[in-house]
Amino acid sequence: MRRAVDDLPYLGRGWLCLVLMARGKRDEAATLWKAVAPHVHRLPERAAEWMIANVGHAEVCAWLGDTDTAPTTYEQLLPFAGLQSIGLAAGPYGGPVALALGRLAFVVGQVDQARRHLLSALRSCEELHALPHLALTHAELAKTDGLHTRSGNEHAEAALRIAHRLGMRPLVAELTSLLPAATGSDPQLTSREREIAALVAAGLSNGAIAGRLTLSERTVENHVSHILRKLGRSSRAGVASWYATSG
Repeated sequence: MRRAVDDLPYLGRGWLCLVLMARGKRDEAATLWKAVAPHVHRLPERAAEWMIANVGHAEVCAWLGDTDTAPTTYEQLLPFAGLQSIGLAAGPYGGPVALALGRLAFVVGQVDQARRHLLSALRSCEELHALPHLALTHAELAKTDGLHTRSGNEHAEAALRIAHRLGMRPLVAELTSLLPAATGSDPQLTSREREIAALVAAGLSNGAIAGRLTLSERTVENHVSHILRKLGRSSRAGVASWYATSG
């Protein structure tokens, strides 16, 4: 990638920043971004790559916490808040523009604005069944709401569940570091509770679990309550995300 962008204008180096970001090379990406950032506003809107490039710039801004470039990129993207990010018909999909706007708003401390954009992005991803970006949006909402809140934990759990299913290992690693209960610590579930947790993770209702294990539905309900308390989770989705990593 470095060799490929040597003779390209700044846009090519913006792409390289994304590659470095994916590899976790923050210092190298930050150095390169300092050269790119002053020119991001110069890309002509008529360029086929304009949308996908600016959404990429937003992702780099958010990752590096670039509060200087974020407002410019936000203003450029705001008129396209309801659209999807894609350069060409055969090119890669970059997700809803609202996701990029939510990231940028959060970087500059506009939390309520960020939440509105991210909830819009969530609805868009659900409508399109865009699962990778649905996971990313849930993860951003978890940061925005804060993991000390119930909604923040629920968004983190939803993101982790989808990320596990799709094999999004970097996102899984990030989320498990934020959710200590999901990293494999032993919550001391009984063997019966582990059995029920596995069935909850498989999507079975309390009634279905009761029929499978020849228990009363009330007994299963009590077991599920104990499991939630021991795991420190607030929903059945939380049990599923715990089971996916350590069950």
